[in-house]
Amino acid sequence: MVDAVVVAHGSGARARRCINALRHSSQPPGRIVLVDTSGDSAALASFSDDEPWLHAIARPDNPGYGAAANDGIAATDAAYVLVMNDDVYVDRDAIEHLVNHAEAAPDVACVGPDFRNLDGSPQEGAFRFPGVAQAAIDAWPAPAWLRRGRLNGRVAADGVPVDIDHPLGACMLLRRLAVDLIGGFSPEYWMYCEEIDLCRRLKDYGWRVAQVPAARVWHVGGASTGEQPDRMLAQLYRSRVRWYRTHTSPPVATAALAAMRWGLRARSAMDEAAGRSVTGVAGALAALDES
Repeated sequence: MVDAVVVAHGSGARARRCINALRHSSQPPGRIVLVDTSGDSAALASFSDDEPWLHAIARPDNPGYGAAANDGIAATDAAYVLVMNDDVYVDRDAIEHLVNHAEAAPDVACVGPDFRNLDGSPQEGAFRFPGVAQAAIDAWPAPAWLRRGRLNGRVAADGVPVDIDHPLGACMLLRRLAVDLIGGFSPEYWMYCEEIDLCRRLKDYGWRVAQVPAARVWHVGGASTGEQPDRMLAQLYRSRVRWYRTHTSPPVATAALAAMRWGLRARSAMDEAAGRSVTGVAGALAALDES
């Protein structure tokens, strides 16, 4: 009924921990596909043919998260596929809760879990689609209460399943029928915003997206991208520009880009005054200008 795709970038040990959690689930995936984009042969060395339920795919060219996930999805055939990062560990009954919700709601194409940091604290995982306010708040060093609020598109489930626009892309259950209908993830998003684009297209086709708080997962966050923070910040803004220009009207996209420039310039000025590096922010501003 459910298969899993784990997208990794090196660190076979981290992927193994992720896969072990999947295998010990109350509803373990029938097949697990590990797609490694690092080009490091050692990352896949511990995964062998002695595990017939596991299929490993090497993508040394690193086509991006969405394209790698598409490769994994194509290697599965279950009605549902769990797509996730290798730094996510599922609770024993998390997959069961996700699948049960999808089975009870045949118009739901994507189900997200409740994300937790490793210390047990909640991690933001349910969102509305980005608007102009979010463009400004995410770029500007806004206070925590504002960043975590509704104005910034955050959704609070309050312990019960809730309809959302998109989950955090680190872990989400997808209905194969719906994903096949829209053609999977867009490879145009090399990194970041691929789940937002996917869910926007799912909703355009009339499908719903939900979060199920009973399905708890533990997420390290930034395990691979944290190694190149400046480069990844620039990539984040390239993807955001693409999303706004693809899925919003020209006036909204123009306003969102202006808000991001304003926010990043304010952030750069504050960092410079505090003696902090502005290399990452400068790269993000350059990414906006080139987009």
